[in-house]
Formats: sequence, structure tokens, C-alpha cells
Amino acid sequence: MANRRLQHSDRDLAGFTLVEVLIALGITVVVGLIAYSGLSSVINSTEATETHAKRLHSINRAFMFVSRDIRQLVARPIRDEFDEIRPALIGGELAPFPLSLTRSGWNNSVGSPRSELQRVRYYLEDDALWREAWLALDRSSNSVSHRTKLLSDVEEFSVQFLDGQAQFDADSLSTDSWLDNWAIEPASESVGLPNAIAINLQIVAWGNVRRIYDLP
Repeated sequence: MANRRLQHSDRDLAGFTLVEVLIALGITVVVGLIAYSGLSSVINSTEATETHAKRLHSINRAFMFVSRDIRQLVARPIRDEFDEIRPALIGGELAPFPLSLTRSGWNNSVGSPRSELQRVRYYLEDDALWREAWLALDRSSNSVSHRTKLLSDVEEFSVQFLDGQAQFDADSLSTDSWLDNWAIEPASESVGLPNAIAINLQIVAWGNVRRIYDLP
């Protein structure tokens, strides 16, 4: 009787078998992998969303500069550093730079001895969109400019112009209605302005982004 009680007690104190331990470990590993996979997917999705949002912000910021300058375009020719007259607006495939223009509204909050008009130009360099602006409207050989990198990973940058004689309407949205160049001939103060300007950017992983600006 005593031996039977001892044997029964020994069975009660016995631990897990090796097979039971291996099964438990296997279940733990499977559950851990499932949890990690789900967490990894959430993290990757969050990172992708943040990257997309930052890129979209950069693109909108670049177009904010472009839009501000084009919306304030004025018909004021300038003299460049070679003392040559340049029209208020010049750009396109055959122009030295895709887009150069004179804009108003250059804030002068400190009252510096300068005009509130500003000459700016946009161009592509090292797969990036750049904006360059001058402190002086009519330049000399030692005029200082300021460059700003607006957007990286830009494959192409082109500008098109809707002729000043054409009406800007739904039909004008067709690319067939647009000119690839504007005022590339020797400049004079009589050169007019287009009715609209179209900006085209070929952006890596985004494709072609086109914005159209109707001029007053």
C-alpha cells in the first residue's frame, strides 16, 4: 500500500515530457512569427505613408514657389549682366532656361533700397528643380543671386505657353493648343505675355505632374 502511494506521488510530481516542451516551443514560435509579421506590416505601412506624405509635401512646396511667381508675373523687361534686354517672360525648349520671368510682390519689410520687383528663373540641374533669384532687377556683371533647391528626383522639366491671342477655356487644356517656346527672339519691350503657362515635371515614382496657371 505504501509503495503504491509513493508511486502515485512520484507521478504527480513528474514534469513535462520532451515532446510536450517541443510542442509548446513550436506554438510559441508560430505565435511570435505571426505577431512579428503583423507588427512589421504595420510599421512598413506607417513608414510608407510617412514617406509618401513627405514627398507630397515637397512637391506641393515646389509648386507653391512656381505658382506664387507666375501669379505675380508683370510685363517688365530687364537688362542682364551683358547689358542685353530680356523680356519679362522667356522660356521653353530653345530658351537658355526653361522659365525666366519678372514678378512683383517681393516683400521689402525692412525698407531696403531695392525694387519690389524680382527676376527669377527655374531650371533642372543634377536631377533637381532649382529656383534662382537676383537681388537687383537690372543686373551688372557682379550682381548676386540666390539659389534654392525646390525638389529632388526630377527627371524632366518643361514649360508650355498658351498664345495671348487664344482663349483659355476647356479646349485649351489640350497640349495641341500650347507653344513650346516663348519670346526666344531678340527681346524688346513690346513682347507680350501668354494667356496661360503650363508646368510639366516628370518626377521619379510619381510620373508626370502638370499644373496650368491662367494669367490675368
